[in-house]
Amino acid sequence: MSESYLDDQMLITRAQAGDKSAFNALIRKHETRAYQYAFRLTRNPEEASDIVADGFVRVYNALHNFKGQSAFTTWLYRILTNCYLDVRKKEKNRVPEGCVYVLGDNRPVSEDSRRFGFVDMSKIIGKVVTYK
Repeated sequence: MSESYLDDQMLITRAQAGDKSAFNALIRKHETRAYQYAFRLTRNPEEASDIVADGFVRVYNALHNFKGQSAFTTWLYRILTNCYLDVRKKEKNRVPEGCVYVLGDNRPVSEDSRRFGFVDMSKIIGKVVTYK
């Protein structure tokens, strides 16, 4: 076993016992690589920082569940990946500004498309509500 793995195990065990300084040391040890990984996923520095922050909050809340069956970094990267996917799901479900939302159809339709006749509103069933 590598020294790094043993260091992680010691820090995790201490953090699981409530030692906040051990958890802080774990964060300091992995924050740079966590950010690099999140940046590779997002290609956006602010979004990568948000994902890392959310990821370490999740690590803190779930650290008692970590059993050591995999390397800590494997577990951390899985959590970061899940944070990234959660952000993508939220973005996918967000209706863009300047669109109307068609109830019963669940498709956003741009105001310009509706105004210039690109969408035959008579074929769409449901009420149109402006989203802002």
